Amino acid sequence: MRLLLLLFLFGIYGLQLSSQCSSISMVSETSTFHLFNSINDNLVAWYGKDASGILQIYKNDGSGQVLVSDGTTTNNIGAYIQGNTIFWTGRDASGVEHTYQNDGTGQVLFSKGDNVRISGSMTVWRSQDNSGVYQIYKNDGNGDELVSDGSSTAAAFMQVSGNTIVWQGRDAMGASQIYKNAGNGEELVSVGTSTGASFPQIDGSTIVWQGRDDGTGTFQIYKNIGNGEELVSDGNSINNTAPKIDGNNIVWQATPSNFIGISQIYKNEGCGQELVSDGNTILNQSPIIQGETIIWSANDASATSQIYINEGDGQELLSIGTSTTNFSPAISGNTIIWTGEDATGRHIYKTECTLKAPPDPSINFNNEVVTGEHRASNLITLTNVVVSTTATLYSPNIVVNSITVNNAAELLISANDCL
Repeated sequence: MRLLLLLFLFGIYGLQLSSQCSSISMVSETSTFHLFNSINDNLVAWYGKDASGILQIYKNDGSGQVLVSDGTTTNNIGAYIQGNTIFWTGRDASGVEHTYQNDGTGQVLFSKGDNVRISGSMTVWRSQDNSGVYQIYKNDGNGDELVSDGSSTAAAFMQVSGNTIVWQGRDAMGASQIYKNAGNGEELVSVGTSTGASFPQIDGSTIVWQGRDDGTGTFQIYKNIGNGEELVSDGNSINNTAPKIDGNNIVWQATPSNFIGISQIYKNEGCGQELVSDGNTILNQSPIIQGETIIWSANDASATSQIYINEGDGQELLSIGTSTTNFSPAISGNTIIWTGEDATGRHIYKTECTLKAPPDPSINFNNEVVTGEHRASNLITLTNVVVSTTATLYSPNIVVNSITVNNAAELLISANDCL
C-alpha cells in the first residue's frame, strides 16, 4: 500500500490537456470591414460595410450571415450581444444617434439610453439626467430606478454580475473611482491607494480594475472582494492594464520591468502573478479568460499579429494560416472567434475547441470507491471512502474523515490554491 501526499505551493495543475480545435472557418460572408465582434454561445455579431459602404450590423448563429439592422439607420456600430438580443448604436434619418436592439423579430429603438447590459430579468443602461450628467439606471420589472444614486458623476463602463452593478465614475474631487450598487445604494469600491481607477470588471462578489499606485504612478491591477482594496499585480511589471476576470482567475496585459516596451500577458489565480505568454511574442494584448482558457493577440517573429491560447500548459498558436493581421479575440463555450485582415479585407473567423473544463467548486465523496482524477476549486471531502487502484485529487482544501487505501493502490493529493 502506498499513500503519497504531495503538497505543492505553486503552479501545479495536474494533468494538462492541450487545446483541440477544429479547422478555422469564416463567419462573415458578404459584408466587409468587420469590427467589434461579439459572441454568446453560437451567436456571433459584428458590424461591417454593406455593398453601398454603409456600416450595418450582422449576425451568424451557424446558419449563415444575416442582416440585423434594417437599413433605416446608418453608421451602425458596436454590436453587443445580451442573451439573444443584439444592441448597437446607429443614426436615424436626421443623423441623430440612438441605441437600437433586435431580438430576432426586427430592429427596435431602445429609447432609454446606451451601454445596455442585461442580467436575468434586470436591464441596465446609461443615460443623462436633467442636468446633463451621465447616470446608471436599471429596470428589474418594478419600474426604472436610479442606480448611481450617490455622489458619483460621469458614470461609464458599467458591468453587471447577478444583481450587482459596477461602474467607473468621478467623485466630488473629480477623481476617477470604481463604484457598485448591489441593491443597497451606491458604494465606493476603490477605497485604497490607487488613483485613476478605471475599466472595472466583475464576477460574483469580486471586482477588479486598473489604477495608478501612489508610489510610482504606474498602472497596477486591483481587486475588492468585499474586504477592501487589494493589489493583484506584484510590482514586477509596469503599465498593468485591461484586466479580465472569470471566477477567481484574473488576467491582464503589462510590460515586464526588465523588458521595456514588450507587453506580455499575466494572470493571478490567488497565488501571485504568473506569466502567461512565453516571451517569444511581442505586443501581447487584449487578453480574454474563460475558466482555464486564456486567449489574446500578439505579434510573432515576423511581426504578424496572431491569436494565441494558453490553458495552463503553454502558449499555442490558434490563428494558423488565416490572414496577415488577427485581433479582437472573443470566446463563449467552446467557440473562439476573432477578426482577421488579409488582402481582400477584414473577416470574422471562428474555430470550435475542446477546452479544459474548470474544476467543480466542491466534491463530496461519501461511502464509495474513489478512482481516477478529480479536481475542485474549493473543497474535497472524503468520508468512508476506499481507494482500490489509483486516485488523484487536486484541491486547496481536502478534508479526510475516513479512508481506506488497499494494497498496491495509490492516492495522490495535491493541496494547491491555484487550480
